[in-house]
Amino acid sequence: MAKGAELILDEAAFTADINPTDLPAGPIDSLMIGILGQTTAAASITGVTLLKTISLLRIFSDGLKTELSGADLLALNCLYLGNIPNKVNSGAVATNPAVMEGLILPLNLPAAKKGQIQVVYVAQTNVGSGKLAIFASHLERLAGPLIGIQRKPMTPTVTAAYGNKLDLSMEGAKLLALLIYSTTIPITTSVNTSAHKIRIKAKGVAQLEFNWHSLGPQSEMKTGDSDIDGEIDNYRLIKFDEPLPADDVKADVFADDTNLVVLIPVYQFG
Repeated sequence: MAKGAELILDEAAFTADINPTDLPAGPIDSLMIGILGQTTAAASITGVTLLKTISLLRIFSDGLKTELSGADLLALNCLYLGNIPNKVNSGAVATNPAVMEGLILPLNLPAAKKGQIQVVYVAQTNVGSGKLAIFASHLERLAGPLIGIQRKPMTPTVTAAYGNKLDLSMEGAKLLALLIYSTTIPITTSVNTSAHKIRIKAKGVAQLEFNWHSLGPQSEMKTGDSDIDGEIDNYRLIKFDEPLPADDVKADVFADDTNLVVLIPVYQFG
């Protein structure tokens, strides 16, 4: 049962980085995030473009636990949490507002842990003044151990074969899911995919192997909002039936090109 909620940032100005800010005392189940911005010209902006002003959102608790972009957060909500945020696009009139709200960041920060949040800003075309609101949801009993989500980018150097290796290891943690971003995805004229195949190895032994096409049916979502769907089309999700011990986990990517691939593990600590 929810114990309550506490504001961390109350529509704080967001046109530059927000320095590390203390989270309230736990236990904190999750953070709820909303962002408001205005156009700088007679051109409309979307809530998705506004969300991209979040270059990185970081949570620190005994070291860096979470690091993801605004677009990653959107994909995490839609694909992993099944949560579709509320989005309002601006009109094509200078200073008209756009909104993206109702985004959830799972945390499970226990009462004994201290935490901080940091938000790194990046400018977007036609986005002017912005405001960021974040509040913490308290629960008397958390659903599980501390959650951490960390983006791990790679630029493939090998194409048309495996050979692009990325270390996903996290000592003392378990891997709950893996969110995958691929710059190139199949279209009507090409099936090329930056993250064509993913092979997961634990302690040197291959555990799982997926390709972009087979991941589609169970890991993609159509929300009915063209802006959101256009963004999350570049993401896929692997959700493990059983948490995978992450002390020695490596990923190997089969890439069709040298465009950016980002693997975003969802970890459970403790």
